[in-house]
Amino acid sequence: MLTENQCTALAWLGQNSHGSFDAWRLAGPHNTDLRQQIFEMLTGRDTPKAKCGVNALKQEFRALVPPSLFEGCGCEAAREAKFKEWAEATMCFIGPVR
Repeated sequence: MLTENQCTALAWLGQNSHGSFDAWRLAGPHNTDLRQQIFEMLTGRDTPKAKCGVNALKQEFRALVPPSLFEGCGCEAAREAKFKEWAEATMCFIGPVR
């Protein structure tokens, strides 16, 4: 079960990636503050911007997903598609988040 902050972080990822739930949409120096805010919501701890890169963000989001979801996913694109399906289903389940 996701915490309220994790739900908010997932909603922010969806909004800021234009519904793709792809952390790579948050790449670049112009999104460092946003990545840091989302990362801190996910982990519940203060984290320097240097530790809030796209790969670290993806790793934290994937830690929320049951590992069995990625079974049989042979490539990164398949894992990303499964994550998007999970994120969309989760957002439908939890409803609107502030």
